[in-house]
Amino acid sequence: QAMLSKCAETDCKAYERLWPHYEPQRGLTMCGPASVAVVMRAALGEGAEMGSHAHGGGGGSSGSAGNSETDTATLEGRRPGSMKTMRHAAWALLASSGQRPSERCASTAVDEELVLTRQTALAPAAVKAPGVGVTLDGLAGILRSLGVACTAERARGSAHGASGPHTLAAEEMGAQREGLQRLRDALRRAPACAVLLNYHMGTAGQRPFGGHFSPAAAYHEASGRFLVLDVWPKTSGGTGPCWLSGSRLWAALASTDPDTGLSRGWLVADME
Repeated sequence: QAMLSKCAETDCKAYERLWPHYEPQRGLTMCGPASVAVVMRAALGEGAEMGSHAHGGGGGSSGSAGNSETDTATLEGRRPGSMKTMRHAAWALLASSGQRPSERCASTAVDEELVLTRQTALAPAAVKAPGVGVTLDGLAGILRSLGVACTAERARGSAHGASGPHTLAAEEMGAQREGLQRLRDALRRAPACAVLLNYHMGTAGQRPFGGHFSPAAAYHEASGRFLVLDVWPKTSGGTGPCWLSGSRLWAALASTDPDTGLSRGWLVADME
């Protein structure tokens, strides 16, 4: 909290939006679905706050619960790929499972199991065998299948970053500065967007763990550290948030995923 209080307002908006809806993953390989569930709960949570004003907050049979059922019924008839907002996509996810929670309770109904069940039906090619994690492109495909527009950004690639045995140290440093600035710029787009990091935990200092997903939440300019809402329950004492230095985070993002032969990176998911 001390570091958060010293962050620029534009650098910690994501934390304000996501933290109330944070939950650690329950399954050992569920970091991707758990991270998606965090941002979907956040989208529904904000909608509930808006809905309490939009629906007048009054009682009676025509109150907010009735309106939420109308929203859900309407969304049931749409293909998930046609959703325009994260909130719509989250309502469609709930509708697909047969749930009809009230507007105020909806934000607690989305969890990793619901995301996993729905993604298996909609994007079977993105889902690996049980016990195996998902890649950056795989999670992007899952989000899109659920109706969430997103962009995958690799730390290294044809357009960004330096790599290879003949790369100069100055080129590496330049790639790191440029890449971390891109990441910070994406983070500052909150609450319109959410950033899901795909990084190697061991490289980030969280040994002996491997590839991982978690939402990014804030940037502390004075120290050059990024706040990660780590969904893995065995790091940070299970408390969730952890501050990672820019250089350490970049190394973890730039690490190669052995399943694809490409670097890891991050996803920028549209929240509005």
